Amino acid sequence: MTNLVEIARQALQSGQQKFELADGSLHEAVREISSALSKATDDKVAVQLDTVAEDRMGICYRLLLTTGKESTPLDRYYFVPWSGFSIGHGNEQARAMQKVTKFENVEKVKTHFNGLIENSDSDLMHIALYAMRSSRQ
Repeated sequence: MTNLVEIARQALQSGQQKFELADGSLHEAVREISSALSKATDDKVAVQLDTVAEDRMGICYRLLLTTGKESTPLDRYYFVPWSGFSIGHGNEQARAMQKVTKFENVEKVKTHFNGLIENSDSDLMHIALYAMRSSRQ
């Protein structure tokens, strides 16, 4: 019996480590682009993750754009399963249909988020520009 207990502990610990790696890489990538956006906009715009749901499958987050006291939800959802990578990404429709893009590792997560701020035509940058212009009025 002791052997089964130890096996169960090891399996739980391994699962926890896999989840923490995936979840941590998602949060770190968001912190990095949030910091970059905040600095580029003189602290007017940032982004953060908002927990939408947590169930037996994992945790679902939505990306929020924040401007001062206001938060604007973006149609970008990220699902981190308890098993760790792959992280699912999609909009509301893709999430409902379970047809999401998958990020298989830390580098893919970073590439995705860096692409959001490198591309002046991304929805994130459009909303950030709008928020900056609105704060001036």
